[in-house]
Amino acid sequence: MNKILTMLFAVAGVFSSQATIYYASPDGTAEADCLSENTAGDIYTAISKAKASGDIIQLAKGTYQITTSPVTLSVAGITLKGADEEDATKTVLLGPGTTKNMTGVVVTKKATISDLTIKNFYLTGKGGAAVAGCCAQMIGFAVM
Repeated sequence: MNKILTMLFAVAGVFSSQATIYYASPDGTAEADCLSENTAGDIYTAISKAKASGDIIQLAKGTYQITTSPVTLSVAGITLKGADEEDATKTVLLGPGTTKNMTGVVVTKKATISDLTIKNFYLTGKGGAAVAGCCAQMIGFAVM
């Protein structure tokens, strides 16, 4: 009997550890649940919901104004993914330009960034960069 229960719990654990996709849109809100394209949140809300390795933050096409605080990926194994695998310019993280010394994406744990463009983040001797931190795996994206 104990072996059967152990096997059932092991199988249940496999099914409960599936990755979740959280959706963000340039016009999404902080109140959204981010569980579908129709209920997409803003980029910060979608990222805050990604809690497990394998989770994906799926960005809709468009331009995301990143002007007050960086996008921070602090959960190991998550992916920040743009809308179009063929064209990274369809999803853009747009910084404040020279008006503010700011980093666009901060990676504190091993994470993947794919299929998007990061641009208009100003670099000076005081800091600021398109992507900063450790362990970012970057696939099919552009920094401008």
